[in-house]
Amino acid sequence: MDERIISNENIFQQESSNFRGDIFKLEKKILGENVVSCKDISKIYTLPGSEEKVVALKKINLSDDNEFYPIKRGEFIIIRGPSGGGKTTLLNILGTLDSEFEGQLQILNTEINSKSEDEFLSKLKLKNIGFVFQTFNLISTMTAKGT
Repeated sequence: MDERIISNENIFQQESSNFRGDIFKLEKKILGENVVSCKDISKIYTLPGSEEKVVALKKINLSDDNEFYPIKRGEFIIIRGPSGGGKTTLLNILGTLDSEFEGQLQILNTEINSKSEDEFLSKLKLKNIGFVFQTFNLISTMTAKGT
């Protein structure tokens, strides 16, 4: 019985090594134009009831002349970092949920700032921006199933 297990493992290893070559012969994906770029994005919160300030973001850059390039059409990215590192703040700005920030943000070659109109931002979010949340974020009293 042990010989049969070892034999099967050997066969599996041979098959997977042959198969592995096919998996990694993927064609390089050609990415499209810049979708999101930013220069010196900063966000500072003032704690309520005090003058203490918390720097959530400090000069974040996604640009061609930086080590972190703009996000391009067709690209998948991740944002990772420690708890309290500013990931959610950055996503809120890039997702146009927060327009109170310092620096320059361009989405689809359009400048986004505190003067951007709500109607424009609503249409931009509806047609071009989507979030996949870590948790479900569903209203607990409702269902996704129609009646």
